[in-house]
Amino acid sequence: MTVITIIVTIFLISMFKRIPLVITIFKEAMKAIFAMPLIIFEPLLTFLAIFVAFLLFAVTLVYIITAGVLVKINDASYDYQYTPAMAFTIFFDILIFLWILKFIMGCQIMVISGAISTYYFSRDKSFLGSPIKTSFTNLIKHHLGSVALGSLILTISDILKALLKVLRTMHGENFFRSGRRATQLICQNLCDIIAINSLGDFVLTMTKLFIVVCTMLFALLLYTAIDTIFLCYCEDCQINDGEERPYYMSIELMQYIQESKSVMGPKSMAEA
Repeated sequence: MTVITIIVTIFLISMFKRIPLVITIFKEAMKAIFAMPLIIFEPLLTFLAIFVAFLLFAVTLVYIITAGVLVKINDASYDYQYTPAMAFTIFFDILIFLWILKFIMGCQIMVISGAISTYYFSRDKSFLGSPIKTSFTNLIKHHLGSVALGSLILTISDILKALLKVLRTMHGENFFRSGRRATQLICQNLCDIIAINSLGDFVLTMTKLFIVVCTMLFALLLYTAIDTIFLCYCEDCQINDGEERPYYMSIELMQYIQESKSVMGPKSMAEA
C-alpha cells in the first residue's frame, strides 16, 4: 500500500507542471465554442435525432410484441404467446436501436471535431467561413461509412462486454469460458433474457437517459472540443517549429511552449 501511495504521489508531482497546459486547453476550447455559437445547437439536433429514433424503435417494438398469438389465460385475462423467432426479432430490434444511438453520437463527434479543428488551423480566426456546415458536408460525403462501421463494432463489443462481466462475476471464470457460457445461456434462455433483462432494463435505462440526455449532450460538446483542441495542439507541435513553419496555436499556447522550453530546454521539449 505504501508503494502504491509513493507511486501515485510521484505521478501527481510529475503532472503538476502540466496544469497550465490543461487550463490553457480548456480556455481554447471555450474560445472555439464561442467563436462558433451555432455549434451549441448541434447537441439539440442530436437530441432530436435520438428522440425520433426512440419513437421509431418503440413503434416497431409494439408491432413485434403484438404479433404473437393471443391466448386466453382465463375468463378475465389474455396474453400473447411468443415464439423464438419473435424473441430474436425483439433482440435484433434493440441491437439496431443501440447501433443507431451510437451512430448518431458518432456523427455529432465528427461534426464538432471537424468544426473545432477548422477553427484551430485557421490563421485568421476572425473569419472562419462556415466551419460547421463544412464539417457536416464532409461527414455526409466522406465519413458516414466509417461512423456506421465504428458504431456497429462498439455496439457489439459493449453488449458482449456486459454479458462477459456478469458471467465472470458470477462464476469467476476466464474470458473464453465465460464467452462460451454466455453463448450457451443466450441460446437456451433467449425468450426469458429478452422479456426480463432486455425489455425491463431497457425501459428503465431509457427513462433515465432522457432525463439527463440534454446535460450529457452539452457536456459531450465541451468534452469533444477539449479533446479536439488538444489533438490539434499536438499535431501543430509535430508539423511546425514556430520559426520557419509558424504555429497555428494561440498566443497563450505559444507562451506555454516558450515557458516549457525555458524550463526543460529545447532538447527535452523535442523528446517530449
